[in-house]
Amino acid sequence: MIRLGNCFDLLDEENVRFLKEQHLAYVAAQNRLGEPLPQNVRTHRYLDRAVFEFTYAVAESAGVSRTVDTCRAVYVPTDKKERVWEGSWISHGTHIQICVRNPRCILGTWLVTAKEESSPLESELIDTPFASE
Repeated sequence: MIRLGNCFDLLDEENVRFLKEQHLAYVAAQNRLGEPLPQNVRTHRYLDRAVFEFTYAVAESAGVSRTVDTCRAVYVPTDKKERVWEGSWISHGTHIQICVRNPRCILGTWLVTAKEESSPLESELIDTPFASE
């Protein structure tokens, strides 16, 4: 269970614009310093992380934000084969991503055992007319 706290929420368009601006500022700063840009390589998102850390530091030091506790974003696969039906923007694999920077925002965790993997709601849903369509 996670409390978002002071969340840099990328479901908010204003925050997306701010992140984009900070990406440009980060690239310019790296160029000024003669430092190479980190590269995203497969699942290792080095550039993404550097831009986010830069963005958090800018927001916090400028007083735009107090310490950022979490960041929330939506991931939507771009592969058309993942779409639920042709022409749909609903995709298999779409999910919310949350980065927790402040461990105090983690209110609780639990281990799901094999016996708990199928929830009661799942079995109730199977018996409904909607689920059989």
